[in-house]
Amino acid sequence: MKRLKHERLDEVAAAAGLSPFDADAAIADLVTLAPGLERRVASLRAADLARMITDPRGVAAAVMGVKTALPTADAAVGPGRQCSPRHRMPFN
Repeated sequence: MKRLKHERLDEVAAAAGLSPFDADAAIADLVTLAPGLERRVASLRAADLARMITDPRGVAAAVMGVKTALPTADAAVGPGRQCSPRHRMPFN
């Protein structure tokens, strides 16, 4: 897995209330749950990534929901990905 830069990891860790070591491990776990996220981790906002690593079951449920509704969809598409406005999904 591609590692986040030290400063960025510190920012994500602080937002998640974790140590940088624990945040790095949680990001690795998150990428294991949703492999498509690996290429997008660096482009996610720190607050979004922090929310995802503190709720991996929620992420897994969301990915499964997307895959169930749209079997050919890339469930890891997030706000950083450009797509047609007609196909954008709202993100909190």
